[in-house]
Amino acid sequence: MKIVYSGDLRLNGYNPEKVLKWVEEAHPFEPDLLLIEGTSLSNFGDDLAPHLAVEGKIII
Repeated sequence: MKIVYSGDLRLNGYNPEKVLKWVEEAHPFEPDLLLIEGTSLSNFGDDLAPHLAVEGKIII
């Protein structure tokens, strides 16, 4: 069995191009199972970048 693992698949973060590159590289491997960490499979049609606005308000 061929397994592909990802900690996250976000296209709304800082490096969406890296996610797309990872997908392109994983595709020819033809995995039997895709294992992804995640906390939510929602936001259908919603604005997908509100976390970036919140990060801008964080004081370090």
